[in-house]
Amino acid sequence: MDRYVVVGETVDRVLNEYRELAARLGMADRVDIGLAPRKTPYCEPFILDERHTIVRALATACEKVVGRVPPFVCDPSVCDSNYLTVLAGIPTVTFGPSGGNMHAANEYGLFSEVKAASEIYLHIIEELLTKKKSA
Repeated sequence: MDRYVVVGETVDRVLNEYRELAARLGMADRVDIGLAPRKTPYCEPFILDERHTIVRALATACEKVVGRVPPFVCDPSVCDSNYLTVLAGIPTVTFGPSGGNMHAANEYGLFSEVKAASEIYLHIIEELLTKKKSA
């Protein structure tokens, strides 16, 4: 079983919930509850406020390039943004073009989406550099 820890939870709390569930089901002596071995560190979950500079820059850039702001949602996985934000203290958003076969053989991005994403990245960089110069 694989379960992510979400904002407001701790690993210990989640593990205890599973231990209690196993005990209630009479399975405490038949299951191992713990963290799976990993080569990389476990990261705490995070969420950025929608008013954060990087989030606002993304929203503004999307509005300029594609005419709409994307929905802001929590990523239901662990990726580089966890390491950058949680371990390195670099606020990060995950954003990219649509396509198919993500992280699998024959992964691809739709050309129109890749083009739009590159324009959005450029607008974000311009906005953040402009803000930095004026600060």
